This record gives sequence, structure tokens and C-alpha cells, in this order.
Amino acid sequence: MELNSKVITFITTIYCRLINSLRKHKLVVKNQNNVSIAYYPEYNKLVRDYYIYCTHKICDQLDITKNCNIIFGHYKWSFPNYHKTIRIDLQYEHTLVKYGGRHSSGALKGVIPVSNESNETYLVRISNFYKLIKADIVIDYSRPNIINISSSGKYNQMSDKLY
Repeated sequence: MELNSKVITFITTIYCRLINSLRKHKLVVKNQNNVSIAYYPEYNKLVRDYYIYCTHKICDQLDITKNCNIIFGHYKWSFPNYHKTIRIDLQYEHTLVKYGGRHSSGALKGVIPVSNESNETYLVRISNFYKLIKADIVIDYSRPNIINISSSGKYNQMSDKLY
């Protein structure tokens, strides 16, 4: 029984390495405590430092007693085990935009007032929304963004995942 288990683990590991080696984005896997985290060190250069910082914070702050896998970003990755996989993504775009402002087309009406002297409210714009809702956890770089999204009541399937 033990030999079969070792053979299956070996074959799974080889298969995962082969599949992962063919992927466009070459992820790095960091193992710490009971967690394996796959991340892309060449992430979008505009926010790469923040992404790497978040990767390190995730690893440093984890206090997970069960084995699990984490994929940080919208990537495909195969781990050579059967542990639960958690998908984390990063939302780094501004969500508060004004009517007629840059990238405001398609944005939904929010509830946060632009100023105290007008009835105008900011819009809620989420770039890559359909990519982000596939994640189990979404890290947003900005507290005002989280408040804007959550208070709008229009993105409930995402607001519960925001940190």
C-alpha cells in the first residue's frame, strides 16, 4: 500500500513539473510551514514591488495548521498534492471614478459623495472584475476602494472577498 502511494506521488510530481514547465508564466513555489504558495516574480512591473511584498506578508502571517496550496494571481498551476488550493488575487486599480472621467464608461453608480456641496457620487469601476471574482480572496491596495465597492451594494460577490 505504501509503495503504491509513493509511486502515485512520484508520478503526480513529474506530471505537475512537466505541465508547469510548459506554462507561459513561470511561477515560483515557496514552501513555508504547511503552505505552498505559487507566485509570479515577474508580475506587472507597475505594481510588482507591492505584489512581492504581499507574497512575503502572506507567507509571514500565515498560521495555518492544515496543509494547503495558494496560487497568488490569475494563473494556472498544478501542485503535486491533493491539499486544498486557495486562489488569491490582487486588485490594484482605482475604483472611485467620476462621471466622464478616464475609464468611467461601464462603471456603476456608487454611494460615496464627490463633495459635500453636490449630489454627485463617485462611480464604482472594477477593472478585470470577472477575473477577480474567481479568486477566493482579493487583496485591494486601498481602503477607500474597499469601502467604495462594499458600500455600493452592487458587487456583493466580490465585497465578501476583499482584504
